[in-house]
Formats: sequence, C-alpha cells, structure tokens
Amino acid sequence: VFYLRENSISSVDLSAIHLSNCNAVVFDSNAVRRIRGLREVQLNGIKNLTLEESGLAWEGYVSSIDINTPTLQISIRDSYIHQISSYTFSGRISRITFENVVIAQILPFAFSSLVQSQRIAFSNMTAEHVQAQAFKKFTTGQLTISNSNMTYLPSRSFSEVTVTENLLISNSSFGTIKSGAFLIYNPNRFEVTDSKFDVLEGEAFRVTTRGDALFRNVHFNTSYPSAFVGISVNLAETSTRKTITFSSPIFETFEVDALRINRTSFDLKLVNVCVKWSCDCDTMSSAFENIDQIEELNCVLDDSYTNYQEFRNTSCILFASNATVIIAICVTLILLLILGIALWCFFKKAYRCDKYGGEKDKKKKLSMIVPDGRTYRETELHV
Repeated sequence: VFYLRENSISSVDLSAIHLSNCNAVVFDSNAVRRIRGLREVQLNGIKNLTLEESGLAWEGYVSSIDINTPTLQISIRDSYIHQISSYTFSGRISRITFENVVIAQILPFAFSSLVQSQRIAFSNMTAEHVQAQAFKKFTTGQLTISNSNMTYLPSRSFSEVTVTENLLISNSSFGTIKSGAFLIYNPNRFEVTDSKFDVLEGEAFRVTTRGDALFRNVHFNTSYPSAFVGISVNLAETSTRKTITFSSPIFETFEVDALRINRTSFDLKLVNVCVKWSCDCDTMSSAFENIDQIEELNCVLDDSYTNYQEFRNTSCILFASNATVIIAICVTLILLLILGIALWCFFKKAYRCDKYGGEKDKKKKLSMIVPDGRTYRETELHV
C-alpha cells in the first residue's frame, strides 16, 4: 500500500503528482493541503484507492481570489475507489474528473466548500452507494454525468449546489431517486438525455434554472406524480418564460400528474411521448385528462406504439358518437319483438274462436228428436 500523508512530501514547490498502475493507494488526511506549488494530480489504473477525510483538499494561496489565482486540477481514471470521505474535495480545485471508475461509497460532504471550481465531470462512473449531502454547498461552472450508473440517490445527495453554466446528464442509468435528490441552483442549461430512471419520486429534481429544461430520450420505469414540479425558473435573473420539453420519453407506468410542471415558470412542450400501456378508452382518458397536447401521446396497440389521438378518434369517439343510434335501434328491435309476440298471441286466439265458435254459440242448446221406428219410416230432426 502506498500512503501519502501530511508532510510526507516536503517540497512545497512540487507541481504534479502522477500515480499509475498501483495495487493500493491511500491519501491520508491533509496529504496535499499545504503543497502550494501543486497544480495537478493524476491517478490512473489504481486497483484500490482510498481517499481519507480531506485527503485531496488543497488550500494553495489563501490571498484574495481572482481569475489569476492558481488552482489544482484532479483526474482519476481506470480505478476502483473504495471510499471518498468527507471533505476529500474541498478548497481551490478548478477541475475534478472521474473517468471509467467504480466508487464503492461517497460519504457526506465528500465534495464541499470548493472555491474557483470550473468543472466536475463523471464519465463511465459507477457509484454504488451515495450518502445524503455527498455534494454539499459549493459553486461550479459545469456539472456533467455521462455514461454512468448511480443505483440510489437519497434526498439531498446534491444539496445547495450552484451551477453557473451547464447541468448535463446523458447516457446514464439511475436506480431510485428520492425526493429532493438534486437541489441545484442557477444552471443556464439543464438537460437530461438518453438516460434511464427506475424510480423517480415526487420533486426528485429541485432545480432552479435560468434557461430552458430538456428531457430527451429518457426512459422512466416508475415516475411518481409531481416528479418534475420542483423544476423552476430563477425569476430574479430572467424575465422571460422558459420551456420544459419532453422529447421522445418512455413511461412504463403513467400516474395522473406525472407530467405536472411549475406553470408559473415554464411552458410545457411534448414531443412523441410514449406510454407503455395498451390503448384503452376509459383508463387512458382519465390519465391524460389534464394534458392538453394529446396529439403527442402514444400508447401500445398490437405490440407497437400508435398515436393516442388517432386511436381515440377511431375507437373511442366513434363509438360514443354512435351510441345514441345504437341504443335507439336496440330499443326499436325490442319493441318490434314485443309487438310481434302480442300479434301472434292475438291472432292465435282469434283463429281458435273462428274455428270452434264464440262464447255465445257455446250457450245455445242443441236438441234432437228421434221418433220410434214403428211410427215413422224417416227420422225427423228439429233444431
């Protein structure tokens, strides 16, 4: 194990630390804090990297800050990080880059109190366990997460983080995102593209932007109601309304108010929204009742997506418009059937009466006189 401890490097003029292909490396507390000449730390191919509390915190020059004040840049690539402890990344660090790394655990305040930060980037990163307030109270120019996997983000994973330029999430996969996991303030550009969320709770994103917001080609397995209502516009810095766009998203389940947004800040734009439900008149009508852009909604019919408005026009509205006619025809047929039965019974009774005589005929008596044969040769019948 290679240890770097406070004062283990005596020279304050050391400008760079490059470590490659080591089995195990530990940055102990304050290992580089007072190396004033340090400008770069590169860690490549570390099989087991442990960053203790304040392990990469760097003060540099403590004089007044301006654009010419020297800063530190840190990159970690192709490595396994056992733990990022509290205050590991703090101080005057301008760029922090993670590329092709696995992080077992990120503790609270791991990224905190950064000064002059310009960019924090995660690429091909897997974070197995992120604790609350792992990213706490700092300002950076850009925060990007790409081609990465984060299994669970508790509330306030990103807490009181200010991004002045871009907040970008792309080609990434997330497990459960709890309410308020992203508490991020003031990005000029907020985009989530080509990514997947297993569970997105209500107000998972509490992002206050200065520009438009975009969700493009995003797959939501379970999206709770009001998941996006926490996204708002910084009205103190912009006077124009902005647009939040959902372009070609896929919703495995769709709750009422799943696409509810903050209408005081945003206009909603839907483009080719796919809901993985079988097309149905009643269920989907109630789920989509608060959406005024149904022409952009798609449901599943015969194992493929079809436009919901077209389905509704051909299947739901067509039936509803002809319902009165269908009911009238059915009632008429029933009345005709009853009338037919009544006529049949009447004529049947009338036929019997004509054949055997009426009631009055039954009351008439019929007499027959048969004289004795010795008196008359012929029989005389009197009626």
